[in-house]
Amino acid sequence: MIRVRDLSLDHGTQPILRHVSLEVARGETLALIGPSGSGKTSLARMILGLPPQGRAIRWRGEVTLDGLDMLRAPARHLRRFRAAETGMIVQALSDALNPHLSVAQHLREAGDPQALCTGFNIPPMLLPRLPRDLSGGEIQRVLTALAMAKSPRCLILDEPTAALDPANRAWARTRFAAGAQDRAQLLITHDLELARALADRIAVMRDGELIEIGAAAQVLATPGHACTRRLLGFDRKPELRLPSPEPRESGLLVEGLRHRIGDRVLLREVSARIPAGHCLAVIGASGCGKSTLARLLAGYLPLQGGRILWQPGARAPRIALVSQHPHRALARHFTVEQVLAEALRLAGEPLAPARIAALLREIGLSDAPGFRARRTETLSGGEAQRLVIARAIAVRPDCLVADEPTSALDPVSREQVLGLLNRLKRERGVALLLVTHDAEVARTLAERTARLHDGRLAFD
Repeated sequence: MIRVRDLSLDHGTQPILRHVSLEVARGETLALIGPSGSGKTSLARMILGLPPQGRAIRWRGEVTLDGLDMLRAPARHLRRFRAAETGMIVQALSDALNPHLSVAQHLREAGDPQALCTGFNIPPMLLPRLPRDLSGGEIQRVLTALAMAKSPRCLILDEPTAALDPANRAWARTRFAAGAQDRAQLLITHDLELARALADRIAVMRDGELIEIGAAAQVLATPGHACTRRLLGFDRKPELRLPSPEPRESGLLVEGLRHRIGDRVLLREVSARIPAGHCLAVIGASGCGKSTLARLLAGYLPLQGGRILWQPGARAPRIALVSQHPHRALARHFTVEQVLAEALRLAGEPLAPARIAALLREIGLSDAPGFRARRTETLSGGEAQRLVIARAIAVRPDCLVADEPTSALDPVSREQVLGLLNRLKRERGVALLLVTHDAEVARTLAERTARLHDGRLAFD
């Protein structure tokens, strides 16, 4: 069904894909894993006949879906084929839906909205809402409905569960398995348990090349390449969890936050204190208001009630946000260097190239001139997520609000980011508010956990 032959893609002198060849038969699920920025999403878009545009773009090779040449067929044939025979859940959730159409209008293009709500675990109360009023998990479920409603013969899943809470993640896994025998599925994921549950074969990509491919059980049990071993944690040493520092007198104080959207009350008298050098993890179901709380704390939404201050002195704290939607949080036309230079200017720091290079290395990104000159729209999800973190720490915040800061990261990058966040707490005394669905991330970073439900925080 899916056939890729000797596919290469270059942006100027930078190779994105290098001589990639693979096949996915009908009834088969191939999981594609690899480090962030290795070319996985670029390959998925090429398979659907959506190569990047621009004078510097060059590609060669062949991609066919059910015999149709996806890179050379007339545009009208491609549009008709994609609409009838293919589905894709994209990684960049923030750009995936038309901002001017409600959920009901989106779903109406694929079928009956009420029936799709029932079939894809979408609360009917979301139907009149616009995408800006949806959580990441709610957007992901709408995209799942749009991708699967017409029973496509080719389904591409690019990080399809990254924004889902555990209950909806389990539901999605069951949904992707149902009917898989009738379609070809390409699963792009950093979630190794999802790959283990769904994949017949696993392919590993690094720097635009396929470096390993084989039966899922074999690759997961006895990986042959050193990169695969690192991704699967075979050579990883467990991080030494240092004792938490004693609570300090200074810290972030949140008192009586209230917030509503229209007639819906999202937050009711939310109060918490995060001592400097400590982390509070906030968990809860998709759509319960976690990201709204994060945006309120960071000043991206106006306070409707309550107050946020830093003690002692009751001064306004410097708070930086790591957004759940990194591409939305970055100016598409800015280069990597311009993003960090702007943050340093806001912090009152001199624009020293060495400081920018140090920030990039600290978060595990390249400090090479070519990478620093890349526009943010060309970054992978994991690269964009790490750049947003680097920008946040560049302003030397009192408090860092991190909304799903590892959801787009491969296991190696994830471990590096968790180590950095722990160092920020211990060495710089940063108060960290973590919003996450990942229980392991919460255990690694947080001294205290609270569940947001019905607009209130319940502390463990």
